Amino acid sequence: MITETQEPVTDTSSESEETQEETPVAAWMDEVPEDYREEKSISKYQSVGDLAKGHVHLSRLMGNSVKIPGEESTDEERNDFYSKMGRPETADKYEYARPDMPEGMSYDEESEKAFKQLAHDQGITQNQLGSILDFYNKFALDSQIDQKLHMDEAYFKGEAALQKEWGMKGYDRNVSIAQRAMTEFGGPELEKLLTSDPRGSHPALIKAFYRMGLKSQEARPLDAQHDSSFLDVESAQKEIEAFNRPNHKMYKAYWDKDDAKHAEAVAYRDRLFDMAYPEE
Repeated sequence: MITETQEPVTDTSSESEETQEETPVAAWMDEVPEDYREEKSISKYQSVGDLAKGHVHLSRLMGNSVKIPGEESTDEERNDFYSKMGRPETADKYEYARPDMPEGMSYDEESEKAFKQLAHDQGITQNQLGSILDFYNKFALDSQIDQKLHMDEAYFKGEAALQKEWGMKGYDRNVSIAQRAMTEFGGPELEKLLTSDPRGSHPALIKAFYRMGLKSQEARPLDAQHDSSFLDVESAQKEIEAFNRPNHKMYKAYWDKDDAKHAEAVAYRDRLFDMAYPEE
């Protein structure tokens, strides 16, 4: 019995496929300069067509990209970068919706204008500027409201303390004396400063001006040119005594209802009594 010896069959299909896959790559890579054949950015492509597609895609991507300026960048390069990021052409092209201001408060347009110029110089975009101004204006507005509330509270506390000490009628008279002294000795600048500062309504300060007013009026004559609100209690009481004498300049007008100055004389006497006897 004859037995045939069969040689093992070797499967070469996979080698054939690998050869077929490598052949096209090797073929087109032969056209590439030898110095670039090992570059991963090139060797990943399977054909010239794939390389062309990759190049076009990369070119488009580079066209839409933004190069961040460095220390050596020119002003032109920086401005180009800022424009691509969203900065307006000029500072006055920034758009901003200003907040509504409470009654008695005003918006600082000059500060906004200066900030827009600074923002443009620094390359701030339209959206960034809006967010920054929103934050700043809210902070500034809240601060102004808090300051006003503090001033109002300080004013009412000071007013209440002096009304308790001087009485209602005495308060009006003495504050009038203090205000006139402040105007006379401090002038409009000091008056404006104290009006905008909570300390301007402090009882100690008002008392100080009140005492200055009393000192100022001691040598001041009481006549038509000097209002009786400059009198203190003692001076008002002395003036009432003088008023009741026939030789007083308003005596006749006060007692004669037909006199042209009768009403003026009555009002003058009433003010004197209000100052002389504030608690009554």
